[in-house]
Amino acid sequence: MRFVEFPWLALASLAACTTTTQGLARARPDLDARLPRIRSAALVALDVKEYEVSAGGVTELKEDWSAAARGAIRDALATELRSRQIELRVVDPDSDTREEIDDLRALSEAINASMSFPNASFDYSLGPVSGLVDRYGVDALVFVWGRARLPTGGQKVLSALSGSGGTDVGQMAMTIVDRSGDLVWFNSRALVGVNADLRRAASAIGLVRAVLSDLPGSRR
Repeated sequence: MRFVEFPWLALASLAACTTTTQGLARARPDLDARLPRIRSAALVALDVKEYEVSAGGVTELKEDWSAAARGAIRDALATELRSRQIELRVVDPDSDTREEIDDLRALSEAINASMSFPNASFDYSLGPVSGLVDRYGVDALVFVWGRARLPTGGQKVLSALSGSGGTDVGQMAMTIVDRSGDLVWFNSRALVGVNADLRRAASAIGLVRAVLSDLPGSRR
């Protein structure tokens, strides 16, 4: 499934130190009216994966790294949303809801893929979700996607010699859906540089904080 992905090599050329890319925030026009009604949210999708890139350019999914990054992103997200007086509840879909949530996740990713194309309006819906919202006792659903690409030392040396970039890149995207089923807010940002490994608590916190910095309303 295609997502809002930044060109890895273009990102890698941004800076040798850690840089946060510009946000791609999109929101419904009436977000200011809807957001105050969201005091709790269920994290129903947390798709975070980390990859290692060898000196030969082979990309390998690292399951243990991915699990650690998921935990770091989850904890950082709960903390940052709490600062906005939004309680995040991590839910584990059961047999009764797994298929519905998988369908919603796929639909949200398809919609998010369109965010890289110009669009005059932000008017998307996942359809009826009130049953899930009531089941989990929340006001909204949250979908999070994350990817990290971490070159080995050998790959970084080769990239530096060839002038083609080659540095750590960690990206996160987040979607908030209220009980109406409407996507009310979306954003995506990336960390580029030596501290972009999302397993690191500081990196995860920095990226989550950057993503949420584009959500209207002051941190409390």
